[in-house]
Amino acid sequence: IVTTASSDVPLKGLRFLIDALYAVLKDYPRTSLAVIGKAREDGEILRQISRLNLESQVSFHSDLKESEIVDLYSSSQIAVIPSLYEGFGFGAGEAMACGVPLISTHSGGLKEVVGEAAIEVKAGNSEELSLAIIELFSNPDKQHYFAKVGRERIEKEFHWLKSAKRYLKIYEEVIDRFPK
Repeated sequence: IVTTASSDVPLKGLRFLIDALYAVLKDYPRTSLAVIGKAREDGEILRQISRLNLESQVSFHSDLKESEIVDLYSSSQIAVIPSLYEGFGFGAGEAMACGVPLISTHSGGLKEVVGEAAIEVKAGNSEELSLAIIELFSNPDKQHYFAKVGRERIEKEFHWLKSAKRYLKIYEEVIDRFPK
């Protein structure tokens, strides 16, 4: 199972991941894609899935509880964030926190979240995505490595206490700049 957190919005890059899935199925025919999000009934994504005959390989999961999101990521072999632009990258952080190896573009705020804890691919490039997925599927050691460093990065960089200290420092700097 490959999992992504994506909505049916062009900037999320889901169409490129679906094209990549189509290519991956030639080497790994049992691959499926679980999308945390909703497809638009009249959207291009469902038409693309139909055109490529991938209805049985792609599933959408919306309105999930936090525990269900954790279960979905935890049952996945790989997580992919194919965004053309991402403000922060909560999906990347969720996957890494669950110990799932990650493939990600480094567009927008993703680089801040992911760092070097994922295989980086160029945004909008289905071929790079498919090659990265195949690379991880064929290399359990690499899967283990990215799962481990991803989890460690989230624990180290995004632990709530560290985040609170960062905010406190920012507030102190602002207060110092604007004395009474």
